[in-house]
Amino acid sequence: MRTSLLYKIKEEERILPSKNLKGNEIIFILAFPDIYKYGLPNLGIQTLYKELYLRDDVAVDRYYTDEDQPFSFEYGFKLKDSDFIGISFQYEGIVLNAFKILKAGSIPLINLLREENDPIIIGGGPVANYNPLPLSLVCDVIVLGEAEEAIHKIIDSYKVYRNVKRKRMKFLQAVSQIEGIYVPCIHGFFQTGMVKQTSPVDINEHPAHSIFVTKNTVYEGRVFSIEVRRGCTQRCRFCYMGHRLKPPRTLRWETFKKIVDLAIDQCNVEIIKLFYEGLETRIVEHYLEYIIKKGGRVRIGSQRLEKLSKRIIEIAAISGQRKITVAPETSGRLRKVIGKHEIKDEEILEVVRISSLYGIPDFGLYFILAIPGETFEDLDKIADLIMKVRHQMNKLKNTDGRLEIGINPLYPKPFTPFQYVKLPSLKNIEDRFLYIVEKVKKEGFPVVISNDVVDEKVEKRQKDENENESLVKFETTVFHPISLLQPMISRGGLEIAFLLHYLHSKRFNTVSDLENLLNEFGINAAWYFEEYIDKYCPWKIQKTLISEDYLLKEYFKALNFISTDEECKLNCSQCFNRCIDISTTNYQGGMSNA
Repeated sequence: MRTSLLYKIKEEERILPSKNLKGNEIIFILAFPDIYKYGLPNLGIQTLYKELYLRDDVAVDRYYTDEDQPFSFEYGFKLKDSDFIGISFQYEGIVLNAFKILKAGSIPLINLLREENDPIIIGGGPVANYNPLPLSLVCDVIVLGEAEEAIHKIIDSYKVYRNVKRKRMKFLQAVSQIEGIYVPCIHGFFQTGMVKQTSPVDINEHPAHSIFVTKNTVYEGRVFSIEVRRGCTQRCRFCYMGHRLKPPRTLRWETFKKIVDLAIDQCNVEIIKLFYEGLETRIVEHYLEYIIKKGGRVRIGSQRLEKLSKRIIEIAAISGQRKITVAPETSGRLRKVIGKHEIKDEEILEVVRISSLYGIPDFGLYFILAIPGETFEDLDKIADLIMKVRHQMNKLKNTDGRLEIGINPLYPKPFTPFQYVKLPSLKNIEDRFLYIVEKVKKEGFPVVISNDVVDEKVEKRQKDENENESLVKFETTVFHPISLLQPMISRGGLEIAFLLHYLHSKRFNTVSDLENLLNEFGINAAWYFEEYIDKYCPWKIQKTLISEDYLLKEYFKALNFISTDEECKLNCSQCFNRCIDISTTNYQGGMSNA
């Protein structure tokens, strides 16, 4: 094992100690298709690690793509000799790295070419969940839905066939009968509603929190993460989480306290990051207060403005947090289109004032481009808000504080009302982004544009030239080839699976590079930017809890500037009458127990 890997392991604080293995365990490697500093904090991998660790018949390990090594992270298992490799597809930008993992282990890249003793490749995570078809050549099995309980059913089924002849096909046939398990070579690629998603799990029985903590990640310091809320009540029409992870469930108070006590008392963790989409402000405050009372510090991520209180900002400041971020998403006029409350610029400026009052120097705003109905008037409103915030920071004598603006394109996620939406061309979206940037520049503010395509030397020169005050930093993916690939992965079928296999060995650093490769392959990206009302939707191979009628109604409401019903949001945890197809689940409610 390489020295750098040993160093990373030694730097980790573990809740679960290393196991003494007997030698006959099922070897299950959980692979994150990105480097260690991004992969280690992922709660999906850590939660499944805990589930598998607690089994006596499984030896679980991890894998990251840092060094292309052919062995696992902790125990040094050869990838080729493992029973399972589970790959978590968290976002489209890392999908092609799955091929990198398989190549490192000398494992055939296409499932039908794998032999009897090759590992079973299991796919999961958001990208695999909202559309499994693009991953249907690289994965033998794909888990559709929440995996905490499904993973045990997979292991139990494997044990039956582990030592029999033709074990691979017998196992795949057996596991294809399990709820939420899609097996491409058994189920095929075209039948609508063939695989029903897994039933929602009780997050109090399977709480998601950090198992490993280290300073060597993208987080500043040794951060311990806890999922306090799974799902969201707010129904933003572009959001996968609010529609797929139903019903919303909240960690009970007693469960939460036990996890915080574990983190602070046993692991000596100081910083705790909570994930709580759409949770009521009073509950968030209550949970944060407990962490402070225990002597810990908190980290809060991007906030919904209407749920961000003065006390939450104060607690963040006490904890040493240096940036508050809110997500207006778009202009006030278009917030109805995406299903959010209309907010006034003055409300955001008040949050800037309170943040500065408590000594938090930096501020962040998130926006989405190409919302249906967007005009130059809306782009002007976005630019005006950015400039108002920068002026407010300067007025409060916070000229050294950075204003960070995240602006990325809308791309349609299956099983949301915007799965049908027509997108403008990527060139058009780039022009919209540059229009906003130029307006801010004309106001006299120094501007930095940060994206993965900008040459590092150019970006460094931009920063050196703009070390002065009143900086506005734009972060975007609009110039990155992933902005072209995202709609194709989210909306495509089996043809995208072949495309990904074709692309994995190619180099493309710009949109133009990718367009040339798509032309060589013979596929038209513009097809995936069109409206999907009358098109075949490959992702409908799975049957989810969400009702198709509900999604269509919400989409047409959006086009007519009609908001989502407030009652729908307020009673989301209880109501099965509006959006859920009751025929798809046996779940009876009762998990929202904060």
